[in-house]
Amino acid sequence: MPQGTGGGGTAAPAAHTEGAGDAVQTAEAPIQPPPGASEEERASEEAAAAPVGEAVILPGTDAPEAEPQAAVVLVVTGPRKGRWRAGRHFGPEPVTLVAADLTEAERAQLMDDPVLTVTVALA
Repeated sequence: MPQGTGGGGTAAPAAHTEGAGDAVQTAEAPIQPPPGASEEERASEEAAAAPVGEAVILPGTDAPEAEPQAAVVLVVTGPRKGRWRAGRHFGPEPVTLVAADLTEAERAQLMDDPVLTVTVALA
């Protein structure tokens, strides 16, 4: 029986394409630009070789700036005569507080006060 056919336990030799030579690259091998390639061509090859979903920063470009995160704020309105709560005075004019600047106890005092109107929003 010829080698590579049948169930003799010998694997068939890998197929070889004529003319492909050493230029064939596998998925594991990094893509290499041709010798003498310009910096732009090298950068393009690197970008093409990057895994899908990953950012590639090309030479000569700045890193992308991170988008600022929206801060959670509490907009607190008190009665006309005013009210002190959590160490702050609240009247009829809305007061905007960054939630991260408050302790858990202060946030609870504001949220649980029936005289204050508290709205949670993103700034």
